[in-house]
Amino acid sequence: MKEVQSAASAPSVARGEDRKKAALSKTGLDTEHQPSEMRRILVTGGSQGIGRGIVERLAGDGYQPVNFDIVPPSTLAARESYVAVDLRDKRATIEALTRVLAEGPILNLGP
Repeated sequence: MKEVQSAASAPSVARGEDRKKAALSKTGLDTEHQPSEMRRILVTGGSQGIGRGIVERLAGDGYQPVNFDIVPPSTLAARESYVAVDLRDKRATIEALTRVLAEGPILNLGP
């Protein structure tokens, strides 16, 4: 005999997509409802390893990654900007953030 699932217990792609959109909206990463100038996102250590993968994924998803790293990337991803900064140096980090924020907002950063 075939088991029948109720609508409440059946898996739903639509409900999953709704939950995903709600979660993204809460984090500020809801690109569907933000103007393009609000799509800049800061990545620390984005020149190598996992950080590099994050920068490339964000760029591929239409974001403008701002890469803060002491080491430059071998190549820039689409829309990526690189800022040479040693995050262990508080003054240099504040100066770098000030310069980047003067160019426009970054998601969830600044006033």
